[in-house]
Formats: sequence, C-alpha cells, structure tokens
Amino acid sequence: MVGQYHGPEGSAALAVVAPVWNIIYSLGLLMGIGGSVLFSTIRGKADADIKKSNEYFTASVIGSVILAAVVWLIIILFDRQLLIVFGAQDNTLTLAREYVLPIKFAIPFFLFNQMLAAYLRNDKNPALATGAVLAFLYGFFSYPLYSYAMIAEILLAVILLVVIMILGMRKPVRYIGRLKAECEILGSGDLDYQVTVQGKDELSLLARGLDNMRIALRESNEKEAELTAANRRMITEMSHDLRTPLTSLLIYTEILGKEAVKDPQQLMEYVRKIEKKARQIKRLSDNIFEYALITEETEAKLGEPQTLWSLFYDPLSEMTAYLEERGYTVELQTNWGPASSSDSGGDSRPDDDSDSDGRQIRVNEEYINRIMDNIVSNIEKYADKSMPVRTEVVYTEEYGGLAFQNGTACDARDRRKTEGSTNIGLHNVEKMMKNMNGYCGVEQTERTFEISLMFPWMK
Repeated sequence: MVGQYHGPEGSAALAVVAPVWNIIYSLGLLMGIGGSVLFSTIRGKADADIKKSNEYFTASVIGSVILAAVVWLIIILFDRQLLIVFGAQDNTLTLAREYVLPIKFAIPFFLFNQMLAAYLRNDKNPALATGAVLAFLYGFFSYPLYSYAMIAEILLAVILLVVIMILGMRKPVRYIGRLKAECEILGSGDLDYQVTVQGKDELSLLARGLDNMRIALRESNEKEAELTAANRRMITEMSHDLRTPLTSLLIYTEILGKEAVKDPQQLMEYVRKIEKKARQIKRLSDNIFEYALITEETEAKLGEPQTLWSLFYDPLSEMTAYLEERGYTVELQTNWGPASSSDSGGDSRPDDDSDSDGRQIRVNEEYINRIMDNIVSNIEKYADKSMPVRTEVVYTEEYGGLAFQNGTACDARDRRKTEGSTNIGLHNVEKMMKNMNGYCGVEQTERTFEISLMFPWMK
C-alpha cells in the first residue's frame, strides 16, 4: 500500500520508522518479561510471598511509566534527529516524520500493553489472559451473542477497509481528473499551458511525459511556422524579382511587334536585351528550383569519410583554371600534404593520397558541386578582377573546411539592383551546409566578400 501511493521513497521512509516502533516494543517487553519472570518465580514457591511479588509488579509499572515518559519526550522533541540517526535522508525525512506522527500518541499505551501481556501470561490464569485478548467475549457473552459480535466485527472491518481505500484513493483520483482537464486544454491548442507534475509515482511520470510531449510539439510548431514564414517571404521576393525582367521583356517584344524599329543594328540590340533578360529569368527560375529541392530535404545522404584533400583538390583545381581563363587571379593557400605549396594556379597535388592532417569529414558530393557552382557564379558577377581571389584550407580542433575571399567590384551594388538579387544562392549554400551538419560563415564589407565552409571532423 505504501509503495503504491508513495513509491520507493515511501517504503524507504517506513523502513526508517520501523526501528522506532521496535524500540518501544522492546522496552515494554523488557519491563514485562523481566518483572513477570521474578513475579511467577516467587508465586510458584510453596511459601509464596504475595507481597513481594506485588512489589515486582509495582516496580515494572513504575519502570514502564519512566521509560514511556523518556521515550515520549525524545520522539516528540527530537524526532527529526532520531530519524536521521536511523538513516533518513532529505528525500525520505518528510515522509518518515509523517509516519511517526501517530506513534507519538500511542507510545504509553503500546508499552504498557506489552508489559501487562507478559504478566497475564505468568499469573496462573490463562483464561484471564485469553479473555483480555478477545475483549472478554468468551467470559461475558453467550455463544449467540458472540456470533452477532463476530458479524459486527467483520462488518466494521469491511467498512473501515472501504473508508481507508476511499480516503487513500481520493488524492490519486483527483489528480487523474486534473490531468484529464489539462489534456483537454492542450487538445484545444494551448501548448503554452504547463502540465502539473506532482509526486514521484506512475501518475507523475505520465504527467511529466505529457509535458515533455507538449514542449516538443510546441517547438515543432514554432519551427514549422518559421519555415512557412521564410518560404512565404522568399516566394514574395522572387516573384518581385521575376516580375522586373518579365516586364522589360514584354516591353521589348511589344516594341518589336509594332515594327517600330527599322535600323538592323538597333533591332539586334533589342534582341540582345531580350536574350539577356531571358537568361536572367532562367537563372532566377533555376535558383527557385534549387531552393525548393533543398527545402524539401531535411537530412542529406552523406558519403564515405574522406580527407579535405581527397574531396576538394579536384574541384579547387577546376575552379582555379576556370576563373583564370576569365581573367581572375587565384591564390591557393593550401597546407594538406607534405609536398603542397601556396601558389597561383600551380599544381599543389601531394605525392600520396592522404593529407598531413589525416582527419576526415563526410559530405554530400552533389551538394559540394552546387556550392562550388554558386561561389564561382557570385565571383563572376560581383568580384573585382583587379583583386586576387584567395582560397584557403582551414583546420580547427572540431572543424575543417575552405575559406574564399574576393574583392567586390565598385558597381556590384548596382548590378544586384539591376538583376534583382535576393541572395537566394547564399540561402541555398547555408541550407546545404546545415543539411551536412556543417555551417557557412559570411563576412562582407564595402570592398571585400568572404565565405567559409566548415565541416565537423569524424569522431
């Protein structure tokens, strides 16, 4: 019963209280058995000295009174210290003091009960002892009355059992009703309402589980709302960006449709403008498609662990060759092999297939190709050709990756306005890095732009 309602701590508290009860029981037996043995020995002799035997009984009574008073004072005044001596701790002391409260009222009665029972058993009158134990039913009632009394006792015992069970179940039933009401509140959509957790039994574990589920569901809804808002904002921005070149495209086609342009050179100029706007629309639509694909993927499929050199040597070589063909100066600052060097466009391939660090990362190679394409595309559109494009391999204690830095062209801001840039490419890079458990860092000033791609090392 105790373990069901108060859990393991209730059983532990009861074990702490048990020695207190046993001490009271033992003190009663000490006075009763010791005195009754001497009492019965004297009365068993042929020349029994009734007066002397009664003196032993009187001594037992006085001793019981003194011990009961001493124990009573100790338990009333020093119950906390006494329970700590018997092993009570912070989590069991409160329950133990609750259990010892009824004992404080029954100390003298229980001690005298044990003392008198010993004397009854040694007074050459077993019928009297039996009568005392059975509340004198045998000595004072006839058999029919005894039967009625037995029935009454059974009924009283059943009634007491039912009352005790009702009183004991009232608190858990009330708590269950409260949890039911709180579940209805959560079901109505109020996820900010905290579920009440009280006690340390199975119901409290259920309530704690409900509250944890509430918190997880609320966080999930918040993330979903953030994603929905971000997607709505991105769609709005992209719709505006698409509308600008489409409007220009419609104007140019309307001019050509009216045959208002007669000069062949001017006609070709309009055709080039139409082609430029069409390519701009295609690039924006490609970015939207890529953003949609990445948004749907919550977790990227990562490949086998590889070193930075094995992953990025070939993509960096291709990027360097491509940019140099278009008039950019590329500076590779790498340090991933014993034979590597830092030069511009030179072959920095080490003689073996492992870099000097040896630590490995896991990536999605398709994502890596997309990220490199985005970086190269941004360099072509906004970088200043008079300043070098620096690429550096970065090693830290927990991450490894690449850092790219380039100068920003003087008219980069005007180009962004003209082309309607929404930085969706950068958003795509950040999303892909997050899906690979890495992160993307961006630092931008008036004249420089730097982006770093960092991946966690395999443990």
